[in-house]
Amino acid sequence: MALACILYGPVLSLTILIHELGHCAASQINGSEVHGILFWPMGGLAFVGHSSSPFDDLKVSFAGPLTHLPQLLAWMLLSAVENDGVPKLTFGDNDFWTSLCVSAFYLNLGLMVFNLLVPAYPLDGGRIFVDILLLSGCSVVNSAWACVVVSVSLAIAMGVYGLIAGLSGLTLILISMWIIYQTYNLWRHITNGTIEYHPLFNFPPPRTPGTSNPIMPSV
Repeated sequence: MALACILYGPVLSLTILIHELGHCAASQINGSEVHGILFWPMGGLAFVGHSSSPFDDLKVSFAGPLTHLPQLLAWMLLSAVENDGVPKLTFGDNDFWTSLCVSAFYLNLGLMVFNLLVPAYPLDGGRIFVDILLLSGCSVVNSAWACVVVSVSLAIAMGVYGLIAGLSGLTLILISMWIIYQTYNLWRHITNGTIEYHPLFNFPPPRTPGTSNPIMPSV
């Protein structure tokens, strides 16, 4: 019980903060503003100025998940403290500290994989998916439709799995509902002919001193 409280309390909060700071740092490097970080039940949101191109947005989207790499290394090295200097990444007959390090390692691994490999908007993977489509020459409208279809399909799959899993799947159900809500807004922009004004596709020119780019939340 104590392990779960620490893992899903301060450890998870620190992990999310570092993830969002990665988005913020990449955004600042691209010359955009950072407006703040919001913690909420689904994790964290970094409110940053929208990048001026799909390539710059791709870098900002990747920056968050990639912060888990040094965290993975840190937890692996910390696991060696109580194991004669040898990292341990397996569950089993571990002391409390080693169990915490191993759990935190796989928590980071899971978050990194989920954010990179689930191409559902507004997750990082969804933004990466759209940016790659745009960079490959796909039109804005076709990229938006592809995002809607993939996002809704994945949201339904996550929601069904969450229902089957019971109480342990509550987070997946909430994430699926959030994805569907955000995708519905994207669909409305497509059908209203205003897709270029949606935050996912509203690429402004490079920011000049005294001006601000549209704000784009990064998960």
